Amino acid sequence: MAGLAGIIHWSSDPIPRCRIDGMLEAIRHRGPDGLRAETRKNVALGHARFLLHERERNKTQPVWLPDSSMGLAADVRLYNRDELLRALGTVPWFRDVPSDAELLLAAFERWGEECVNRLRGDFAFAVWDETRERLFAARDPFGVKPFFYHATSRGIAFGSEPKQLLRLPGVSAEPNDGVIADYLVHGDHRAFEETFFRNVQRLRAGHRMFAGPNGLSQNRYWPSSSPPEDFRGSPRECAEEFRALWYESVRRRLAMDTRAAIHLSGGYDSSAVALAAAEIARSTAPPALPPLTVSLLYPGLGCDESLYSRAVSAQTGLEHLECAAPVEDFTPGILDELRKADAPVVDIRWQQWATLASLMQDRGCKVVLTGLGGDDLVMDPDYEFDLWRSRRYLSAFRYCWSDPRVLRPSAMRFRLMRLLRLSVPQRLKRFLRRPRPPTDIPDWVNPALVDKHRSYLERTVSAADNPAFPDFARETLARWHIDPAILWVLELAECSGSYSGFEWRHPFYDQDLVAFVLSIPFQTRFQLPPVFKTLLSTALRDSLPAVVRDRGSKVHFDYYMLELLAKGWPALWQTLSDPVHLASGPYVIREQAVRHWSRPISSELVWYSTARPYWQVAFLEIWLRSVGFRGKRLKTLEEIQI
Repeated sequence: MAGLAGIIHWSSDPIPRCRIDGMLEAIRHRGPDGLRAETRKNVALGHARFLLHERERNKTQPVWLPDSSMGLAADVRLYNRDELLRALGTVPWFRDVPSDAELLLAAFERWGEECVNRLRGDFAFAVWDETRERLFAARDPFGVKPFFYHATSRGIAFGSEPKQLLRLPGVSAEPNDGVIADYLVHGDHRAFEETFFRNVQRLRAGHRMFAGPNGLSQNRYWPSSSPPEDFRGSPRECAEEFRALWYESVRRRLAMDTRAAIHLSGGYDSSAVALAAAEIARSTAPPALPPLTVSLLYPGLGCDESLYSRAVSAQTGLEHLECAAPVEDFTPGILDELRKADAPVVDIRWQQWATLASLMQDRGCKVVLTGLGGDDLVMDPDYEFDLWRSRRYLSAFRYCWSDPRVLRPSAMRFRLMRLLRLSVPQRLKRFLRRPRPPTDIPDWVNPALVDKHRSYLERTVSAADNPAFPDFARETLARWHIDPAILWVLELAECSGSYSGFEWRHPFYDQDLVAFVLSIPFQTRFQLPPVFKTLLSTALRDSLPAVVRDRGSKVHFDYYMLELLAKGWPALWQTLSDPVHLASGPYVIREQAVRHWSRPISSELVWYSTARPYWQVAFLEIWLRSVGFRGKRLKTLEEIQI
C-alpha cells in the first residue's frame, strides 16, 4: 500500500516543489511511515512509505544511481530477492543489504526493460533515464500495485491514484463518457488504459511503458506470446508440484517483520491460505510471530460460513477473530468510498471491511492474505469442450450433467447448452444464425451515448500475440488472468486496503504458480479425482478439514448485499428524486430507470441479478456531482446530501 508520484518535463523547465508535494499529500494514507520527494531540474520523484521490513528502516526513496543518471520511485514488494541478488552479483553502489527499490534499480541498470521478466512480486515503478531522456514504467502481471498517468506534449505525471493527478494544473476531473457508457452496459469497469476521468490514463497490468519527448507507448510483457511448456508428469506428480508451489507462494507473502492476518471466509481458497500459513509458521526457525485468522459472520443469512471457518481455525491453531457483518444503512459513507475509488463505484459492504480492519489494527497487523483469485486459477473450466474435441462424447455430457466439479444447477444447464451448440454442424449453424446486436444494451441507458461510444463497448482482450494453448481449458484460464474486469477487482481491493492501513496480498496471483497451472494439459488435470476445485482439493486433501473438503459448493454473498440494499434504498431514491437537476441525465433515461426502481426490493437472488439500475445510477449521480459534472464543480463533497 505504499505509493509513488512523479512529474517529468521534456524541456528544461524546473518543477515547482509544491506540485510533487501536493501529489504526495493526496496519498498520505499510503505513507504512514513518511512522505519524501526530490526535485532535480526538470524531474520530480516522490514516495509514500509503508515499512514492513527492518532492513529498510534506514532506506528512503526515490533512489538514484551515484552519478544521478537514473532515478526510481516504486511501490514494490519483491518475492525473489535472493535469486535477483545472485543473478546481479556484485553491485558497486550497494552499501549494505539493498532495499527492494535499490534492487529494482540495479536490475533495470543491468537488464534494462527486460528486467521485468526476472521480477517476482507485486510492483509498480518508474525509472527516469537521464542519459536517454526517457521514462520507463512497469506494473506487475496482475496489477496488484496501481499506476496512473497524465501525459501531454510538455511532459508526464504519474502516481498511485488518479486523485494525485487531478491536483495538478490543467488536469480537470472531466468524466470519460466512453468509459461510463461501457461501465453502464457491462456492469463492470473494464480496466483498459482509460479511467473514469478523460485526463487520467492507466498503465495496464502486465504492461510496460516508454515515454519521452517523441511520444508514449505501452506494450505487454506478461503473458508472453508463447505458452508455458507442457507439464509431463502424472496426475499425482501434478498435485504434488502444485502443493509445493502453493506453499512457496504463501511463504513468500508471509516474509516480513510484522504480523500478518489471513482473511478466512471458510471457502476452499481462503482455507488453503490459512492452512498453509499455519504450517509455515510452525516450521519457521527462528519462530516468527504467527499470523492470525479473521472471519466475518452473517448470522441467519445463506452466506454464513462460520461452520467452515471455525473448523479451519481449529485445525490451524492460530489466533482467530470473528465479527458479525453490520447490516446497517451504508449510504452515510458513500461519498468517502467514491473519493477513495476515484470512480462511480461503491462497495456497499464498506462497513464490514471497516469493522474487520479495526480488529486487525488492534492486533498490529499490516498485511492481509486473501483467497482472491482462487476461482480463476483452480476452478475446473471447459472440460466438456476438450472432451468433445477428443471425441469422448459421452464423457462430455456426463461431465456437464453429473460431475461434482460442475457447480449446479445453473452451471450444469449452462454447460449443457454450450455443449449442444457445439454439437450442431457448422453448416446448420450458419443457416439458423440470426443477426443480433453485438451487445445487449439495458433499456435505461441512453442509446445516443452508446452509439457515440460503441467502440468502447466492443473492445476485447483478444490479440494476435495472445498465447495459443492446445486445449480450451487452459485458454479459459489464461483469458481469466488478463480479463480487465477481473483485474480491476484487485485494483479496487488494493486501494480500499490502503485507506484502512494494511496491504492486501494474494497468493493465488503468483506468477510461478499461475504459469505452472497453465502448463497442465487438460487430460492430466481431468484425471485427478472428480471433486470440487479438483487441483486444490487434491493437493491439500490431507490438510483440509472434512467439513470443508466435502462441501462441494460456494455461497452467494448476494444475500448480504440484498439486506444492505434494502437498508440504503430510501436514501438512494432521494438522490434521484429531482429530475431537473440530475447530473446523470445525459447517461440515463430516467423514465425507464424509474420503471425498474418501482419494483419492490425482493429477498430473492434472481431479483438481485437484475438490480443494477437501483444502485448503479445512484452512485453515478453522486459521483458526477462530487467531481463536477462537465468540468464545472456543482457542489463540494461536504455539500452533497443524500
